[in-house]
Amino acid sequence: MSVYVAFYKGCPRPGASLRERVKYLFDGAIRLITRSPYSHCELAIPDTTHPGVYYCVSASVRDGGVRGKFMMLPGDRWDLLPAFDLKGRRTITDAQVSNRLRVHEGQKYDWLGVFRFICPLLRQSKSRWFCSEFVATVLGMDKPERQTPQTVYQYLKTT
Repeated sequence: MSVYVAFYKGCPRPGASLRERVKYLFDGAIRLITRSPYSHCELAIPDTTHPGVYYCVSASVRDGGVRGKFMMLPGDRWDLLPAFDLKGRRTITDAQVSNRLRVHEGQKYDWLGVFRFICPLLRQSKSRWFCSEFVATVLGMDKPERQTPQTVYQYLKTT
């Protein structure tokens, strides 16, 4: 089955509550720090029984760490690209994504990893993840701890 990488570009909807707008402050900070239109990325496997629904796997700040969950990915908030390992010249399979999730599910979100883009002296965590680090690991990218949603997007666009 096809696997995609979904890149989040959403903003608060008009009339959103204050609580909803506060959630987007983190997204805006990520976009600013990484100079990117994207603040988050997910591995996305289409749900064949529900059109427009994907089983998404990533490390999420909103969910506290590595998890899988079903999500709608509307085009006005998400861009999708096929998941591909350039080094191995092969597509990523749903089995690979499921295996990686089994190994890391429940591991915490790597807040320091995000701040490492500002202060590179911060240490790398072996048991915590941020979204693009997790996705880059599954894709087989070099130095996944240094990847942002934008660098993952650029990596996949070169195929």
